Order: sequence, then C-alpha cells, then structure tokens
Amino acid sequence: MESPVKEYTDHGHWGEFTFPCHQSCHWLIHQLQLSLTRLSREWQVSFQYKLEENSGNIPLRFQERTTTSSKLQRHLFRETEDALFLLPCLPDRSVVIRPAQPSTIHPGEKVTLYVGTPVWVKLVTGSGNHLLQEIPTQPLSDTWFGANTRSGELCYLLRTRGRTQTGDISFERYRALTPVTIENHASTPLNFERFCLPLPMVSLYQDESTGQLSTQEILVKRGDDDQAAELKIQPGAPSICGQSVEIAPPRRKPDRQVLVKAFSSIFSGGGS
Repeated sequence: MESPVKEYTDHGHWGEFTFPCHQSCHWLIHQLQLSLTRLSREWQVSFQYKLEENSGNIPLRFQERTTTSSKLQRHLFRETEDALFLLPCLPDRSVVIRPAQPSTIHPGEKVTLYVGTPVWVKLVTGSGNHLLQEIPTQPLSDTWFGANTRSGELCYLLRTRGRTQTGDISFERYRALTPVTIENHASTPLNFERFCLPLPMVSLYQDESTGQLSTQEILVKRGDDDQAAELKIQPGAPSICGQSVEIAPPRRKPDRQVLVKAFSSIFSGGGS
C-alpha cells in the first residue's frame, strides 16, 4: 500500500496528500499531534497536544503507529475522495501579544517588532469543495482586550519576546512572522505591556525558496493623545521574507486600508 510519505519534500510540508481507503497518517506539527483516517464514507480527524517543544527542525513527522487522542471528529460523506490538503492559515481572532517585559517607545521614535504567531492547520478535501476543520498548532488562551467589559473583543493571548532585529529571528515553519512598526508621534513616552494584532485582516504569505510564512506588515501611529491611533496594513509580503506568494487571503477585509481605532483597542498597560 502506497504511503503518503512520498508526498513530503523539504519545503513542501503543506499541500496535497493521497490516502488509500482505510489508511491513517499521523503528523507532529509544533505541539499538535494530528491523525487522519480515510474510510469509504468518512474522514476521521483526531488530535491532541504535546506541550513540550519539539526537538529538531522537521515540522512534520509521519509515523506508522496510531496515537491516542483526546479529540475525535467524524466527517461523513456519500463517498470520500482519495486526497486531502493540509494548508496553513492564521487564527480566526485577533491575537494579543504580550512581550516578556513591559516596553517603552519614546517620543519621536519608530520601532519594528517581529512577532511569530503559531499558525493553524486547515483540512480541505482534494476537490476543494469541503473544509473539514481548522486546528491550531499550539493551544492559545482566550483573553478579553478592550477598555472595559462592554468595549472590546475576545482574542487569543500569545506571550513572546518581540524581536527588534531580523538576525535574532529563528526560522520556524509553523509560525507566521508579522513585522509590527510602531511610531510614537506624541510628546510623551508610549508605555505598554500588551498590544493587539488584527490577524484576521491580513494575508498569509510563503517564501518560495525557504517555506517561511509571513503576513503583511502592520503599521501603528500614535498621535498627540491617547484617544485614537492610526493602524495601516501595508500591501504585499514583507521585504524581509524574500520572494513570497500569497497562500491565504484575509479572513475579513477592513473597510479601509487605514483604520483609525481607539487607542485602547491596540495598546494596554500604561498609555502615557
């Protein structure tokens, strides 16, 4: 019986995989242990998380044995196709970034932070007609972000170091890199402990030579006061990621390319 291992290439860890009927295949992607089984009239998707970091640099590992799982979902069809796509996608909510230490950007300064967000795995039938599931490669906590319980949104929380130099960034195939440029045009320092990334509004890109995933750059300008801030989603892939192609459009498009948002909807933890 032919094995899907032949579908794997060095940079082709996403894409189409062929499943003979009654065959299972298993992946380890970051913390996600994923198992897929094709039967004549159903796909079985099961997964659990391995909370310690993976060893080595290979993001996908095929295993011959089955693994136990805490979550199982059956997808029923009149007849299943013999192929399934594994595709990366961004989270379905905004992500609140919490740097390891509180940060200050002084008046007149411009800083770019590089944030890596764990992507999700999208399972799509070979014909592209059916989306089975979207599964995070790392479980993220829920958090509320906003000025109060009535004004804000439900987000995911991600703790990160927030690199300021590209040389400090490690290449991880299960993370999407987002450059966040913050300009402080106010006369007072900008102190913050958390900031909110509207990832559902940006496209996902992949470097054709390395496989690195990235998103559009996000530009935030703080004005003279803390009532509002200008947020702009820069068009195209970020220049630091080489020759990249768009592989997933935004989940939802903003009304305008430049958004004027309440300052408290972007930053929290100090203000001025």
